[in-house]
Amino acid sequence: MQRIETETDSGSKSKSESESESKNEIELVSPSKTKDKYIYFLNQKLGSGGYGQVFRGIRTKDSAEITVKVVKFDPAIQEHKLLFINEVVVLKKIYSDGQCSMHNVLCILDGFISLPQNSGYIITQYIANAIDLFTYIPQFKHHSVETNLDICRQLFIALKYIHGLGLVHMDIKPENILVVPLTGANSKIKITLIDFGYSCESHKCTAKGTIDYLAPEVGNDIKLTNKVDIFSLGATLFRCFHPEHLLPYNGRKLHKWYRYKNMYQSIDIPSRPIPKNNFIPLIDENYPFIRNMISTDSELRPSATDLLLFLDSTQ
Repeated sequence: MQRIETETDSGSKSKSESESESKNEIELVSPSKTKDKYIYFLNQKLGSGGYGQVFRGIRTKDSAEITVKVVKFDPAIQEHKLLFINEVVVLKKIYSDGQCSMHNVLCILDGFISLPQNSGYIITQYIANAIDLFTYIPQFKHHSVETNLDICRQLFIALKYIHGLGLVHMDIKPENILVVPLTGANSKIKITLIDFGYSCESHKCTAKGTIDYLAPEVGNDIKLTNKVDIFSLGATLFRCFHPEHLLPYNGRKLHKWYRYKNMYQSIDIPSRPIPKNNFIPLIDENYPFIRNMISTDSELRPSATDLLLFLDSTQ
């Protein structure tokens, strides 16, 4: 078993690794300002990507199941550590009132950096049987309208909650939404919003996110508001309910525009391409709110509260 112990309060560093019979378990010891340290056992790798690795594990204090996101920092890319720190700060702000789970937002349990390992660790609640929404999209063809509207409601509740805390997610997309599928005839799909690495306080946000889901105003050197999340969620829902059309607009032109803007900052380049509205007729009449969510004019987009009120008025 590999043991990873973070830097203590006094600044001393323990030996970072010691091997035992079990090669598949990692014992992770968190820092603590008290004599009691949280110890976590990481026993199953769930996935990996450019962000790092994700493990399933156990918190020894109470045997609670946990998920651990492990981010290995590249010394040459300072932004990676800054994004990690930002995500921990945002998640702890969300968790401060203890209501994140009931608002369909991922709850953090712990978050810290190991200097000896040059890695960051985010410990969150474990959500059993969850898959990301991108993987789940093919299942939407089997859904009733009622089920789809319930999914919308859960996402609107999540946005209303984080926007009420003065936060903007900035990277809403299918990959950043977890789905727990139906398990029985009377069960409901459970939705959880995750990955707050790009999140920011309202009016302090910069151009970040995933190109295919970015609102038109992102990158135009104007103050960004939580309406960028409304657009990104609208594009996500369009993708779910109209999989044959993929996205309401093609992001490749935007990607090219961003590349040229960053490469040739000293010369004039054309303004950011505006998504065309030719997708409007494709929107299913059961989900008319998507039309306003992906308006190119942020002022015309509804708030999360408005969207919830609309759902209430139609039921």
